[in-house]
Amino acid sequence: MIKKIILTTIFAFAALPSIVLAAVGDMVTYNVTSVVYPSDIVFDGTNMWVSSNVNGFRAAKISPSGVATSYLSMSNGGLPVGIAFDGTNMWVVGYVGDTVTKVSPSGVMTDYFGTGAGPWDIAFDGVNMWTVNDGYTAGGYDPYTGEVYPDTYGPTSVTKVSPSGAMTTYYGTGSLAEGIAFDGTNMWVANFSNNSVTKISPTGAMTTYTGTGANPYQLAFDGTNMWTANYGNNSVTKISPTGAMTTYTGTGAGPCGIAFDGTNMWTGNYSNNSVTKISPTGAMTTYTGTGANPCNIAFDGTNMWTANPSDNTVTKVVAVLPTGTVSVYSNISSSWSITGPAAITGSGTSQTSVSQPTGTYTITWGAIAGYTTPASQSFTLTSGGTISFSGTYSLNSYTVSATAGAGGTISPASRVVTYGNTTTFTVTPNAGYTASASGCGGSLSGTTYTTGAITGACTVSATYTASIATPTAYISAPSTDTSVSQNTAVAFSGSGTPIPSTSIPATLTSVNVGSVQNYANMAGPSVIPSLCQSGGYSSGYLVAIQYTPGQIDSLFHFTYQCTNDTYSCPADYTLSGTNCIFQPLIISYEWREGNCTTGTLLSSASSFNLSTPTQGTRTIYLRVKDSQGTWSTNCPSRVITITSSTPTSPTISGPSTLVTGQSGTYSFVSTDPQVEQISYAVDWNSDGTDLWMPYGSVPPPGSMTYVNSGVSQSASKSWATPGTYTVRVLAQDTWGNNSAWTTYTITVSDPQPCTAGVVDSSGSWAPTCATSATCLTPPDPSQLTNQPGIQIGLCPTPEYTGTAYRACSTATITCTPATSCGDNTCNGSETILTCPADCKGRYQQF
Repeated sequence: MIKKIILTTIFAFAALPSIVLAAVGDMVTYNVTSVVYPSDIVFDGTNMWVSSNVNGFRAAKISPSGVATSYLSMSNGGLPVGIAFDGTNMWVVGYVGDTVTKVSPSGVMTDYFGTGAGPWDIAFDGVNMWTVNDGYTAGGYDPYTGEVYPDTYGPTSVTKVSPSGAMTTYYGTGSLAEGIAFDGTNMWVANFSNNSVTKISPTGAMTTYTGTGANPYQLAFDGTNMWTANYGNNSVTKISPTGAMTTYTGTGAGPCGIAFDGTNMWTGNYSNNSVTKISPTGAMTTYTGTGANPCNIAFDGTNMWTANPSDNTVTKVVAVLPTGTVSVYSNISSSWSITGPAAITGSGTSQTSVSQPTGTYTITWGAIAGYTTPASQSFTLTSGGTISFSGTYSLNSYTVSATAGAGGTISPASRVVTYGNTTTFTVTPNAGYTASASGCGGSLSGTTYTTGAITGACTVSATYTASIATPTAYISAPSTDTSVSQNTAVAFSGSGTPIPSTSIPATLTSVNVGSVQNYANMAGPSVIPSLCQSGGYSSGYLVAIQYTPGQIDSLFHFTYQCTNDTYSCPADYTLSGTNCIFQPLIISYEWREGNCTTGTLLSSASSFNLSTPTQGTRTIYLRVKDSQGTWSTNCPSRVITITSSTPTSPTISGPSTLVTGQSGTYSFVSTDPQVEQISYAVDWNSDGTDLWMPYGSVPPPGSMTYVNSGVSQSASKSWATPGTYTVRVLAQDTWGNNSAWTTYTITVSDPQPCTAGVVDSSGSWAPTCATSATCLTPPDPSQLTNQPGIQIGLCPTPEYTGTAYRACSTATITCTPATSCGDNTCNGSETILTCPADCKGRYQQF
C-alpha cells in the first residue's frame, strides 16, 4: 500500500549562538525541540536530517549552522527510527507500522507499507533501499473481548525496497538485527543479541559471522572493512570482507552509533554523552560534552553529528578540520613565512601546501640582498579552496659617485648601477702626475677603474701625486753574476742615467723701458730695430710701434719704444730665451754589500776592485744619486761566488819494507795554490782516517790544527802482523777542500831464525864466530850446540813476546877455544886422518 502525504506545516527554530570550532573534538549542540526524541541522523550533502522516535511522525532538516526545519506527517504509522538518503530523497522507517516513507527535497512524503516486522534501520545500495527488521510486532487490546495482546518478536529479516516502493523481504539474519550498512556490493546487519554480523548478497543470500564485541548495534564501512559499535562492552569490531574480526575496546560508555570520516571511525556513546574517535589501528580518543544520550552519528565531510534523544538536540563535533590549498610563487628564489591557522615556511620559487586549515593567512617575504622585498599579503582560505601568494622581487639600483683630487680628473661624475653589477670610470692624471683610486671594491688598471659588484651606494675617489723622476743605476762590470778563485780581485764599474731634463718658464724680474722718440725723415718702419740697438738695447726687442703718418715736408714721422727685459731661473737651471732648462747630473755612487740602502758600504766611486780573501758568496748592490739629491729607486746587483782550489796531492816518503814490530817513520808534504794552511789526514791501513797532522790524532769538531802550505809532517807506524799495507794521505785546506788521496805501499814480514856459521878456513880448527844472526822460530840454541868450539847465546829479550816475533838485533855468540887438532891431544872426534899430529901417537902404539 502506498500513501502520499503532502507537507502541511513547517516549523523553523533558531540555532544556539555561534561558537568557534577550531580543533578536532570541539563541539556545539543545537536544540531541535520540534523533533521529540531524535533517533537516527543522516547527511544529504548539505544538511543533516534526524528522525523522531515517537508516534506522530516527524523528520527535521538541520542546516550547517544548526537551524532546524521540521516536517510533520499526519498518519504514516508510528515510531520513525532509521533514516537514509538516496541522493535525492530521504527515506524513514516506521517501526510500529512496518513502513518506509520517502521524503522529497521539498518535503513531499510518500509512504510504502509491507516491510518485514519491526523495521529499525535503513541503508541505500545505490539503487534500492534496504531495511533491517528486528521482528517486532506491537501488542494491543481488544475492546470487544477485553483481551490484551502482548508485544512479540518474530524472526529478523531485511527488506529490499525499490525506488517505486516494491519490496522483497529476506530472512535468516542473526538474532535481533538492529543496524544495517552497505559495503558497495553487499548489505551487512549487526545482530544485537548474538554478537554477530550477517552479510546479505544483492539476491538475499546470507552469511553470518560471529565474534563481535557484545551487543553490536550499528555498522559503518571504511572502504575495505565493516565496523560495528558494540553497546554491551564499550568496543568496536573491525570485520574483514571474509569475516575475520578484530575488536578494540575503550570507547566511551554504551557506543551504539558509528560513522566513518574518511580516515577514522567515530562512535556515539549513549551512556556518557560522548563521542570516540578510533584510528585504523584501534587507537582511541574520547571527547565528552554532547547532548544527552547520543546514539546514532553521521559525518558531513568535516564534522560528526550526533542525535541526542534525551534532550531533543543534535551535536556537531569537529572531526576533520576543513582544509584548502596554500600556494606560493616568487619570481626569484626566496624564502617566506606564512602565519595563520597553520604556520607555513618555505623557500625557492614555488611551493604548494595542501590540507591546510581554513582561515586567514598572512605571508611575510624574506629579504634578499639587493632586492626590494614584496609587501606582505593576506588571504582567507575556505574549505576546499586555494589561496595563492605571489611575490615579485625587483633589483635595487644604487648611485656610484666619483670624486677627484687636484692633479687630474675622473669621469663620469656618477653612474646608476643595478645591484650586483660592476661599472667603470676613467681616471686621467694631469701631466707630471700619477693616479690612484679606491672605493666600491674596485681596482685601477691603466686609466680605467672597475668597481666590484655594487651592493649599495658608494663613492670612487681618485687621487693624484706629482711624479718624482728618479735616476737609474746600471752595473756595467761584471756584466753578469760571476765566479772567481779566492784572492782574485773583481773589477766593478757602474753608471747612472739622470732624470730627463725639465723646462719651466723663466721669471721676468725687471723691465727696462727705453725712451719714446719721434723721428722724421725716416725711411720707414724697417729702421726701427736699428734704432733700438743704437739706443743701447742690443739684446732687446721691439715691443710696440706707433706709426703716425704725416705730411710734414712730405716726410713720415714714427714713434718707437724699445725694451730690454731681465729673466731669472732657479738654481741648477740654465736660462734659454724665456725658459729655464734643468739637466741633473749623477754625482754620487754607493756600492754596498748585504742590501741596497743599509748594507756595508764598499765604495763611493763609479768603479772599484772587490777583494776576495775568503771563500763564499757575496752580493754587491749599486745605487746612484743625482744633483737634485734623488737616489735611484732601482738597485742592480751582482752575485760573486768565491771558490778555493784544492791542495796538491801529498808526497809520501819512508821505508817500504819492515819486519813485524819494526817502526817506520813517514813524511808527507803538500802545497795549496791559494797558499792556504794545510792539515794532513793519515790512513795507515786503508780503513779510515787514523790521525790528522799536525794535531796528532783525530781532533774533536772545531779543534783542527794546520801548518803552512809546503811544510811537511811526519808520523811513525809499526805493524805486528806481516802483510802488504797501503798507507793513504790527503791534504785539506782551511776551507775544507781536500786533495786526492796519495797511497804508499809497505811490506811487513816476520824475522828469520837465528843461525851461526863456523868457518874453518885454515883447517887448523880455529873457528870463526858468527857475528850476526836472525831469530829462530822458535829460538832454539840446541840447533847449533853440536858445532864444536861454538857457544850460541839467545837473542836478547824480549825478542819473542809469546804471540809474535820481532826483529832481533845482532846475535850474542860467544866463541870459546875448544880442544882441537894441534893441542897434542887426540880427543873428541879427532882421528889419525883428521888430526895426525895429535892422534898419530895413539895409532902408533898399536
